[in-house]
Amino acid sequence: MKRILLPALLLTTTPALGAELQASSARVSFEGTSTVQAWTCAAKTADTQISLREGEALTLETVATALQGGRVRIAVPALDCRNGTMNDHMRVALKAKQHSAIVFTLQGAEARAANGAKVPVGLKGELTLAGATRPIRLEVVATQEGQTLRVRGEYALKMTEWNVTPPTLMFGTMKVGESVTVKLDVTFPVGPLPVMVGSR
Repeated sequence: MKRILLPALLLTTTPALGAELQASSARVSFEGTSTVQAWTCAAKTADTQISLREGEALTLETVATALQGGRVRIAVPALDCRNGTMNDHMRVALKAKQHSAIVFTLQGAEARAANGAKVPVGLKGELTLAGATRPIRLEVVATQEGQTLRVRGEYALKMTEWNVTPPTLMFGTMKVGESVTVKLDVTFPVGPLPVMVGSR
């Protein structure tokens, strides 16, 4: 048997095949204000993956050029505002029965000059919320932490731009503001790692 060492990421296929890479962890939250107090709704889970260009490996230096596309998908029922009443009103506002997921689809990336060990990256894509889709640009910062690449950023949106009516609670005494800040904190494994490929 002949054995050859090939570089690969922690993927089901190698980067040379234009592979998809699943995030090792993903945290997404939505923060806003109301006439009573500030609030946060965090996603219990966020299905996050990216696709790499053929022949590219994901590192801090290639974070923009390696990205071919990607997706962050959050099931609306997975949003937890730590308040049962707020959860119910938020799901109604997001039209969860008709549109069960919030989805960001990555269409392109552009890196800026590195700032020490940090690389600012502009992510272009589309955000689908409550059935409406709008183009957005998400500014993030990438850092390498050991064998992982961490991407953090935030985006300010207005609910009404996605045809979402801000919830009203407690018989109208609490009104949620239309401005929401979306915060993203995702990590991916970086390569290369040696993988043994055998042939008889």
